[in-house]
Amino acid sequence: MRVLALQITSKKTAAVALFSLIYLQTMLVLEKGFPLDRKISDMFFNFSCHAENVRQCWLLDKSDKQLSFLLHHLPVHIYTAIGIVALCVLIAGFRHPWLRQYRELSILTLVGLIVVPGIVAFLKANTGHFCPGQLAAYGGPVGVSGAVQPNPRCFPAGFPAGGFSFLVLCFGGVPAFWKRFGLYSGLGIGGVSSIVQIARGEHFVSHCLATLMTALFIGMLVYFFKEYWQGRTNALTDD
Repeated sequence: MRVLALQITSKKTAAVALFSLIYLQTMLVLEKGFPLDRKISDMFFNFSCHAENVRQCWLLDKSDKQLSFLLHHLPVHIYTAIGIVALCVLIAGFRHPWLRQYRELSILTLVGLIVVPGIVAFLKANTGHFCPGQLAAYGGPVGVSGAVQPNPRCFPAGFPAGGFSFLVLCFGGVPAFWKRFGLYSGLGIGGVSSIVQIARGEHFVSHCLATLMTALFIGMLVYFFKEYWQGRTNALTDD
């Protein structure tokens, strides 16, 4: 039984390594961007706009405080509240047995909401890409002689990470309802968040796809870890 467990573990380790290589290669491709990036962003920018604040030339004005709160700050508060609820349920489960059935759901939710944005934030800090709204093509200072250069931290897309993080639920051992919830909410919220950021001049499509791939990568790691842990537990039980 131990030999069989070792064989299964080696195969899963190889699968993790292969998927990691695929993820890294995909990220390298996305980092270079697509010709489609500019074409899609052009659809959300009014090139005939002569407003003093160039942010007003985008379909969704980033300088509009009420709009920014509704489209950006409010979802962040909701993600934070969901994370706090998941943490409370996880901790309370040690004292209240009826909450233990939600333990894995809580863990997956926390992993998604913490790890996915965390990796995205790390990549943003080290890849050095400008946002569309920072480029001279869209009225930004990058490429303009004498202009103060902004901070190049726009790859991958940070805001959609919260929505895409729910995809992690699809890879755990939670009931089918929560898997469907993770799939629909992850793609739905993450997709809408991506469109919002593109319409605000904050990200290109490739930036958002990189965040989606990061969420799927974390989900696959969760799946392989779950399979490894179950296999190890079963092997010890049989012995």
